[in-house]
Amino acid sequence: MRIEAWRIDAFGPLSSWTESGLSEHNLLVVLGDNETGKSALFEFLATALFGFAPANAQGHPYRPWDASFPEGTVDVILHDGREAHVARRLSSSAQGRLTIDGVEEDRGNRPVPWVGLLNRAVFQNVHALTQDEALGLDK
Repeated sequence: MRIEAWRIDAFGPLSSWTESGLSEHNLLVVLGDNETGKSALFEFLATALFGFAPANAQGHPYRPWDASFPEGTVDVILHDGREAHVARRLSSSAQGRLTIDGVEEDRGNRPVPWVGLLNRAVFQNVHALTQDEALGLDK
């Protein structure tokens, strides 16, 4: 899977952020000072794949700072070349929509099918952002 685009409507400190054409690059590097949203972006991408954790807006650590609901989309290119569109929103309940080849499916808060048996914790540790998170693989 390669990330093609994202639209972050609201997620923690991030809002109204759209990027596209990302799959054209072999490597993407996200740089920024502390507290600029790098961890929020990583968590947003994990949420697109695995759903919201926790799945309630009141207790969600990335509830948008403007008091709206966490929401956004991610477009990916799957290993077989098909394009998939994932939309997530957390209001009174976690909502998720997956569209592949024009066929839309309600995912609720379930992971997208191509992550298979991989769970969120393993994903976060394998794609760790810090040395401390990488050391979590020993647990």
